[in-house]
Amino acid sequence: MPSFQRFLLRSLIAPLMLPGAAALAADPAPRSAVIEFYDAARDHYFVTSDAHEIEDLDTGVHAGWQRTGWSFGAYAAPGEGTTPVCRFYLPPGAGDSHFFSASPAECAETVARFPRFTLESQEAFDVVLPDTLTGACPAPGVPVYRLWNGRSDTNHRYTPDRRVWDQMRTLGWTPEGYGPAQVALCAPPVALAPADVAVHGRAVVKARVGGRVVALLEERLTSLLEDGPDRVVALLQPDGRATRTIAPPPGWSLADFAVHPSGDVSLVLTTSAAVRLLRLDASGQVRVDQAFLDPAAARDPYIAFDTAPKNDDALQPTLMHDAARIVPLGEGAALVLRTGRNAVVAYRLEQDARGAYTTAWRTLVEPGSSLDGVGLTSGSFDTFGQLVDHVGLHVDVDARGVLAVALVEWPFRSYVFAAHAAYFGEPVAAQAGVLVTRVAAADGKRLGSTVIDTQQPGELHGLRATDGGFVLTGRVRTAVRPDGGGWDAWFAAIASSGNVDAYRVVDVDRGDVLFDAVALGDGRHVALGTTGYVQNPGGASISEDTQPLLVLLDRDGALLQRVSLPDGPRQDQLRTIVAFEGRWFVGGMRNGPGTHSGDGQPQLISADGYLKEMNELPNQ
Repeated sequence: MPSFQRFLLRSLIAPLMLPGAAALAADPAPRSAVIEFYDAARDHYFVTSDAHEIEDLDTGVHAGWQRTGWSFGAYAAPGEGTTPVCRFYLPPGAGDSHFFSASPAECAETVARFPRFTLESQEAFDVVLPDTLTGACPAPGVPVYRLWNGRSDTNHRYTPDRRVWDQMRTLGWTPEGYGPAQVALCAPPVALAPADVAVHGRAVVKARVGGRVVALLEERLTSLLEDGPDRVVALLQPDGRATRTIAPPPGWSLADFAVHPSGDVSLVLTTSAAVRLLRLDASGQVRVDQAFLDPAAARDPYIAFDTAPKNDDALQPTLMHDAARIVPLGEGAALVLRTGRNAVVAYRLEQDARGAYTTAWRTLVEPGSSLDGVGLTSGSFDTFGQLVDHVGLHVDVDARGVLAVALVEWPFRSYVFAAHAAYFGEPVAAQAGVLVTRVAAADGKRLGSTVIDTQQPGELHGLRATDGGFVLTGRVRTAVRPDGGGWDAWFAAIASSGNVDAYRVVDVDRGDVLFDAVALGDGRHVALGTTGYVQNPGGASISEDTQPLLVLLDRDGALLQRVSLPDGPRQDQLRTIVAFEGRWFVGGMRNGPGTHSGDGQPQLISADGYLKEMNELPNQ
């Protein structure tokens, strides 16, 4: 190794130790994001906060570089307690890469010792220097770690994630920093820019947050002749516009995802018979990929009410393979499946020392029973998923650790109420509605079941936890009208104890449906969906044109206010709402199809999705 590289190794592994540390008296502003890129051909990393460089790297002006999904914050201008970060270019022969330091002494030492290096900037961005003895960052600083590859083609990586630091050490990279934790610099938390995501060809059907991660479920709409669902998960980037998408492996469908407090994301994938679990880090890199097995599923109780098909050896029902849901339990998860015997089973998943999931408990939520298929006499698209709504399930967990699992009872399509009564000895008087079973997340004990009596056949489209329990949303056929009206939205609230606090039909226009709802702190609720459609009074065909629906409801579900929103072409649906750092994000789709839109023209079974910040909503 040339002498200058030996010195580089010594000086950069052990940064110059300056007495004391910068004290951050006030959190300076404004902030920017430092984005990490990777060149796989060279195995080199690079970071920059420069907007022109980021654009050039994103658009291929500098070929071979791709975002890793990782970033950290920086101050866009100097402030009290901050220090500038110097940036050097190391020429070919010395690495053909870049080196950054938040230590003024180390910057000066590098200029003096390495005249071949080009000082590209004395202030690439601003951060705070950690305590040089302890490595501690003053609040609200986030530790950023530096590692060196130890090769002749010198390269450094800068990461805010300790697990990435561990991975790089395993690969032979050498940590460089201050204190026992070897912290190189202290970055401010990155404030996510206003969200304005546009997705071509896929609807945004779900959004969730965890840590500093905002994750979206994007779905390409499929015809009745295609195998679905066709979904990807997308991780929102700091600019509020770009996303990093992760697609399931070929042959698998993405059923659901959960975001953990660490920012890790768990995915549940399905085929017609199998289930698979993936765990991603906050940048979208796969940490765990494992099959999920449950031999006991083939022996779960099954109560036959007719000759509907079933598959004892499958972990998904015969009628579809989108009956798998997952919610976070800290860094673990609750997985709920409807199996090939149509039984509903919940599992608590915990990570072992290697990060793989193990099953802590298994609970039979509801026994298997007959499920009958429903078809269309004409039409090519199932607009609201009404043909399989009685096969699916909805899951969430509240802050008390109560897991809620909700299933639909539609007369002569499903026999959930009858099977529940026969197996658990708890008679159900209602003929149509929703069965909500509560399970203790700690030990898997069934806590009881609640029936929401919709009186008429209806669908369930949303279940969300609140501080005091759960809210549910959907649509119900309140009347059969010649003009195609008579389908209204419904809203219900149940307490963690199982008591039904509210059930109300929400009638806004000819046809209404609510897909999601969240609770405000004052007892009111924000609910969203679509309105203005008509449906064949003797069938399932739904019109192509709808308008977005955003409403404010009181604690009992009564309509207080409809928020006026612009209407786009064809189906315009609000599908999901999530709160993040005191801001509301709303996702959905525009230009979606009706039941017959794709008849003879399959390309018209399409929609464009979005996620937007919704400033029209009340404060949380």
